[in-house]
Order: sequence, then C-alpha cells, then structure tokens
Amino acid sequence: MDDPALSVVMPTYNAAEYLRSAIDSILAQTFSDFELVIVNDGSTDGTHSIIESYDDDRIQTVRLETNSGIPTARNRGIEKARGEYVACHDSDDRSHRTRFERQARYLDANKGVAAVGTGALLVDESGDRIARRRVAADPSLSDLVDVNHFVHGSMIVRRSALEEVGYYHEWFELAEDYELVLRLADRYDVRNIDEPLYEQQIRTDSAYGSSLEKIWLYDLLAVKKLKKPEDWLELKRIVDRDGVRAARQYLSREELTDYHRKVARERLRYGYPKEAQDHVRQAVSFSKPSPMLCVLYSLSFFPPTITKRTAKAYRRYFLNPRLRLANARVAARAAG
Repeated sequence: MDDPALSVVMPTYNAAEYLRSAIDSILAQTFSDFELVIVNDGSTDGTHSIIESYDDDRIQTVRLETNSGIPTARNRGIEKARGEYVACHDSDDRSHRTRFERQARYLDANKGVAAVGTGALLVDESGDRIARRRVAADPSLSDLVDVNHFVHGSMIVRRSALEEVGYYHEWFELAEDYELVLRLADRYDVRNIDEPLYEQQIRTDSAYGSSLEKIWLYDLLAVKKLKKPEDWLELKRIVDRDGVRAARQYLSREELTDYHRKVARERLRYGYPKEAQDHVRQAVSFSKPSPMLCVLYSLSFFPPTITKRTAKAYRRYFLNPRLRLANARVAARAAG
C-alpha cells in the first residue's frame, strides 16, 4: 500500500466523551489521502472501544499501556506516521471539512514553508461558540517569542522539518507545542491561514485551565532554551531536582513581571479573579504598575461572569481587528 500524503497524529487520554466527534470530523475531510494515527495514551475509560468501533483502513492505533504524557504520545504517533506531512489534532477538538485540503495545497505551493496552522473557533463543552481566534499569517521568530501565534492542534508540519529539529522535546511536561514551534521558526518559515478551519474546545477542566502557573513557567523555559541555552540547562537541573515552580527563584525581575502578568490575564479569562489579583500584586512587586496591570487589578474585583465577558470583548474588538489589519498588510505586500 502506498504511503499517504498526510498523517494525522491524535494523542488521546480519557477523552471518550469527545473522541468520536473528533474522529468523525477527520474522516469527513474533503482531502482523502491521509491516515489517522490515534495514540491511546493509557486511557482507562471507553477510548479503546470507540477506536475499535471504526472500520476504516485509514485509522492506525498506537496503544500505550500507561499514561506517558502528551509529548511522548505525540512522538510515538509521529514515529508510526508515514506521510510527507504530519497534522496535529487534539482528541476533544474538531476540524472543518476543508482544513486538510487547504493546508496541503498551501504547503504544496510554498516549498520553503515548514509548517502552516489555521485560525480557530473557540467553543465550550456544549459546542456553543465562545469566540473566534485569529492568528498572525506570517509570524517571525521574534513575534513568536512574544506570543504563540499558533493553535497547535491546527498545524500541519513537513515530516522532513520534524526530523531535522528532532520532534517534541519530551522533557517539556507542558508547553511542548510552543517549544517545538520555536525550534521550527528558528530554522524555517512558518505560516498561518487566518481562517477558522479548526474548532478548539475550551473546557473548565482542561489541562490549560488548571495548570496555568506551570504552563507559563514552561513557556518561559522554552524561550530561555532558545535564547540562552546555557541558562536553560542550569534551570533544567533545578527543575529536575525541585520541580518547575522552583525556576521562579532564578528568573529576572522582568521575566517574573511578565510571568505574573500573563497568569493574571489568563486567570481572569478563566473566571478566577481572586487568583488573578494575587498575581497582579506579585507583578507589581517586581516592577512599576503599568496601565495593563492596573486594568487587570481593577477587573479582579469583578465577578467571574464579568471577567470572562471582558476577555471575550477584548479578543473581539481589539485583538482580532489588530491581527486582521496586520494580515491584510502582509497580503498586500505579497500581492505586490
């Protein structure tokens, strides 16, 4: 049997409630030359039964006996994959039916681009739309150091680029996707199609929502690994010995300010104003109060319903229009 053009790698762990919807969205794609590699990462719910219920030769399964974590599961899937292109996909999300066709066509036409992602619709557990996430069409490495402009589950990467940079770094318990994006962008051009071709579920019990402090520390460590590898190696030894939160003692005042500001912002977005207030206070202890910190502190006195609505309005009326304008300028320059 010929190798497929595209391999979709989907790690899953105890996501049986959402898995069928994710698989169905992949099997319904207008692009048909793909395989779906599902990595069952030690699930103890009905995940295996759901996978076995499909009679489709395009589905390949990797079954890990114990839960190994997302970066390891992703790597085991990539090792099984045979396609020239490798698509990411989370097991509680969905893809628009034309997603793979659009991205494969883009990579076919742009040989110098190693990876292409898309914008996304953010939905809640019921599938109701929360917001649209726009993405920068042409992010530079410096852009990505400041902000991760990729919805990782929406990305398709050339297998040759993954082999060159070395797959996911399994030390990164969290933020393994961001660390990989930084390595890719350090060597290659990376792009986005700023259309909502991916549907990302925002769950109150998600790893992101429940592990914000650790995630942002791993984000900082990913940047440190890129920009100051010697410092990262020292911090890695500290984290291996004392846990990731111990890394805060060795960050600069500027890094600590940025860390606490970002965690405060995300805590407000997830509806935890009191926790956000604590992080704003810590940010101020390392720097002078900025207008953004003042806004975040003021919002921390409002109930969660207000902070969530404010975060949604910020994305809709400020962040998304700014990205739309920047992408229009990029398109105008490319046209000529």
